[in-house]
Amino acid sequence: MFRFTRRQGSYYLVFLFLSSPFHIAFSGDLSLGISPESPSNSWQLTLREAIPANAYTLASRPNLSSGSWQDTAVIQAGTGQTFVARVTGLPLESARYFKIRESSREDFDEDGLDNRSEYNAGSDPMRRDTDGDLFTDYEEVALTHSSPSQAGDGVEMIEDTRRMILAKWALIYPTPPVFTNQPGSPADLADLENLLRQLSGVFFTSKE
Repeated sequence: MFRFTRRQGSYYLVFLFLSSPFHIAFSGDLSLGISPESPSNSWQLTLREAIPANAYTLASRPNLSSGSWQDTAVIQAGTGQTFVARVTGLPLESARYFKIRESSREDFDEDGLDNRSEYNAGSDPMRRDTDGDLFTDYEEVALTHSSPSQAGDGVEMIEDTRRMILAKWALIYPTPPVFTNQPGSPADLADLENLLRQLSGVFFTSKE
């Protein structure tokens, strides 16, 4: 059994199967499609009428009268229907409402890249450092121009910079600098920046 109701401008579909209900909320121009997966007591949620490549977020809550929506999944829309989630039948006291929203400009992991940019770069919008190489996804995309999903390429670029600094340093100073911080760590990057500034000042003065 199912029925449509309208509350505060949004359509809510309440779907009951056997004794295990869950609820699908339609929000704005977006809709969640629902289809059973026989013979299991589960249902597949799909996103319809979405803009391809944009990011969308599935949220849920136990009821519509109280509590806040909890984000449960972030997906990137494809063409046509896009798989969102698989829901298993829930007991009556655990019934859930679901809704979908466009979230391309949100930044879930707070790394400086919005969700759509994360997908475009091949990184995970829920992880600040997708490949675990100590560089945030934003740093790899915007600063080192390396891949946020390929561990090591950012570190390799930093090591190339280190070798360049040491070569230029040897032209001016008799003693090479000593690096004591973990390669690629924030402290190590600060050391490299300070050395570059010092070298830039020396070369600028010599040119003058």
